[in-house]
Amino acid sequence: MASTPVRIESPFPVVEPLTLRITVGACRLRVAPGRGEAWLAGTYDEGGGAVPHTLELKEGTLRLSQRIELSRTLDLLAGGAPSFDLSLGTARPYALELDCGAADAVVDLGGLPLTRLGVRQGAGRLRVDFSTPGSASLSEIRVDAGASSIELVRLANAGFAELRVAGGAAKLDLDFGGTLARDGQARIEVGMAAVRLAVPGATAARIDARSIVGALRIGDGFTKRAGTFWTEGATAGRTPVLSIRAEASVGLLELAVV
Repeated sequence: MASTPVRIESPFPVVEPLTLRITVGACRLRVAPGRGEAWLAGTYDEGGGAVPHTLELKEGTLRLSQRIELSRTLDLLAGGAPSFDLSLGTARPYALELDCGAADAVVDLGGLPLTRLGVRQGAGRLRVDFSTPGSASLSEIRVDAGASSIELVRLANAGFAELRVAGGAAKLDLDFGGTLARDGQARIEVGMAAVRLAVPGATAARIDARSIVGALRIGDGFTKRAGTFWTEGATAGRTPVLSIRAEASVGLLELAVV
């Protein structure tokens, strides 16, 4: 029997600093920028009702998660996978932590006033898009990828100072498109993975790429200087500058100019 989606909504508390934590397991997760005053809003379809959501605010930390009703696990077969459709607020700056487990997640963080972003994906698929430039100073992005497929799109729009990506048996597609508004540093360290780094030629980017046991594929549009690969924007002396260090222990590391 299909369930009726329940409404989720929480306003911004008056305290500082703010952190929003979204912790989910096997589900469908859709996140987009909001338009109202709420910090978190949307709906949750529990599927068969065996995995209700929990929403807890403690001081400046709001946590959205799931819990399993063991007595109703058979209802999952009848109701299908749980599903979140969420919108995130833009009225005040906050940190965001996404722990997606084995979720199928599509997340648009364009224009959000994020101060810090943490992403953990154990399995499943995750796409994070910075569709428009952010409205706060994003100090860092940290991504921990397990046996998952992760796509990060228009990363330059995030405005990060530091990006760190670590992974095991993962597939990673990192697109540094968008508008680079300040200098940024990225560090990618993965094990048995296939990694693709795509950078616009006009963006000043310098990439130190290494594959210990595996393949290193360098596309057209790069100039090699002092052991690193420079885009046309970097050789022309443009600023700001994106500095990337990428290392794959086993697998394929691919660099592309787009």
